Amino acid sequence: MMDKSWVYNDKNSRVYDDGVKAFIEYATAHGVKNDEGNLKCPCINCKNFDFRDNDIIYKHLVCDGMLSSYMT
Repeated sequence: MMDKSWVYNDKNSRVYDDGVKAFIEYATAHGVKNDEGNLKCPCINCKNFDFRDNDIIYKHLVCDGMLSSYMT
């Protein structure tokens, strides 16, 4: 399991940005992907339902933030 403490930092901080990048790297290696190789996006708006590519997930997490109930 990955440390999520970075999600409580300001979304404009280096810590948050590094956490998003580490999360995407970890999820790419360990997450469930659809046929196109996309992961479910854990942002506030997608709510871990919609599959997105890594660039979109990055943008969503930086702009919108991670769903507070996200666990896996």
